[in-house]
Amino acid sequence: MFHAIASTGSLTRAAARLDVSKATLSRRLRELEREVNALLVTRGHRRLELTEAGAVLFADSQTLAAEAQAVADRVRTLRTEFDGALRVAVPTGFMATVCDKAVLRFAARHPRVRLHVTQADRPIDVTQEPFDVAVHIGAVPNRDVPMRLLARVRRGAYASPAYLKGRPTPVAVADLAANACIALSSQISAGVWSIIEPSGRRSVRRSLRAIVSDVHLAREMARAGLGIAALPEALCREDVESGRLVRVLTEWRIPVAEVFATYADRHYMPSKIRTFLDFLRTEFDDLIADGRGKKRPLRTVAKLKP
Repeated sequence: MFHAIASTGSLTRAAARLDVSKATLSRRLRELEREVNALLVTRGHRRLELTEAGAVLFADSQTLAAEAQAVADRVRTLRTEFDGALRVAVPTGFMATVCDKAVLRFAARHPRVRLHVTQADRPIDVTQEPFDVAVHIGAVPNRDVPMRLLARVRRGAYASPAYLKGRPTPVAVADLAANACIALSSQISAGVWSIIEPSGRRSVRRSLRAIVSDVHLAREMARAGLGIAALPEALCREDVESGRLVRVLTEWRIPVAEVFATYADRHYMPSKIRTFLDFLRTEFDDLIADGRGKKRPLRTVAKLKP
């Protein structure tokens, strides 16, 4: 404020430059003079004149003002240019499905951005941990942060022909009790593998043979004939076409898996974060596309406007 007063020689012009009231500026000037215990300006014929103390302070304030402006310019550059670090957290096992492609394409397009990608086996709150973007399947730990819905992924129950050989093909959900099942830990927490007991208590099925955190490991176990797994339809499309997996329990309505990306702030989002989110959304479109590269109906993928 003092720099504006000294450089313009007028409280009125300084107040207009800073977009504050003249009264506020006058009061702050008096406070500054009391703080340094010196008179800084006097009223001249046409403009305010600097005293000897005011001239010394003004000389130093020009350097400080230039440094402050440089800092502000660097911060503004971070919002518009693709530079610096981008810290991303993705669910364990999810990297090879979609996120790896988004990361590779983004890194190739923006080589000046330093990517820090972490696979986490727990929900990440971007307001509590040092991440710019966190991807979630299912529940988001902090619903107050800005988020973008990337996709609603449909799921089905799959088993290998080797597993089904010599045993009745499961048709109804009740048939799961007689079969070995492979569950994802995220599915356990979401209640996918729960049953309602006569008492009304919800419990996890006793038929679970394995609980894993990696969707690809669950698919490999199903391929190996170890049991039935609930997996994304898009992830198993080629396996079904080649005969490595068979869709079973077609009447089992497994809830869709909602995939969100959360980030720290909506209003001051740097361009690199906004662009990375767009890359993620594009890769989800490709995941949902059918084997011929044709997009599935829009009811499969719901996208929020940026």
